Amino acid sequence: MPQIDLEPGSYHERKPPGWRWRLPWSHPEDTKLPLVMLCVMLAGLAYIFFNRDALSSGILFGGTAVAAAIAGGMLLLAFRD
Repeated sequence: MPQIDLEPGSYHERKPPGWRWRLPWSHPEDTKLPLVMLCVMLAGLAYIFFNRDALSSGILFGGTAVAAAIAGGMLLLAFRD
């Protein structure tokens, strides 16, 4: 893709070095949110594990797959540095 001339103050000029995708309202030092979500997903997996007799097989399979996928993603985000 060719580099085009940008207006002053355009996106590429404002992007600081070492920039990563963040929520627009997040603080630059805010890196604890993925770790909190990881703990929430692990608690959800523990709930599924301890109540597996009362849950249907679809809930067990689907809930475990979704919670494990989200927990894995949050693990990668929390410890990416």
